Amino acid sequence: FESAQFTARIVQEDALLEIAQGEWEEQERSQCITPEVAKAQHANPYDFKAPGGESVRDVEHRIATFVSALLKELEHENDMRPVLIFTHGFVIKCFLLHVMSSDPRMAYKTIISNTGISQFGYKPEEGWFLLSVNDDAHLITK
Repeated sequence: FESAQFTARIVQEDALLEIAQGEWEEQERSQCITPEVAKAQHANPYDFKAPGGESVRDVEHRIATFVSALLKELEHENDMRPVLIFTHGFVIKCFLLHVMSSDPRMAYKTIISNTGISQFGYKPEEGWFLLSVNDDAHLITK
């Protein structure tokens, strides 16, 4: 058995942080999501944001910009090895929206497990495509 040798470059990037909840950080959801707030969020799920926080649009733009810049850097270096990106569930949901050109409401209807693995592919002539979402088979116990 011979294993492949990989070199890894580890980068910490603010673009991979979870959605900013602004004034709602560390607050009980039940105190923040009133019936009026829920109605506003449902009416405009793409642009709704907590006071001082981010919207789905903001997070989608943030992660898409980061991944696009990373891809350009790798293309420039002619280095198209697989890339692993570790981030938060809502960020993954927003990138999924971007890749699939989905309705923003899907960000709230998609379940991403902690340590779930989502795989995306990219071909310059075709763009992004989805390989798998939220594979958590490694978590199954007897």
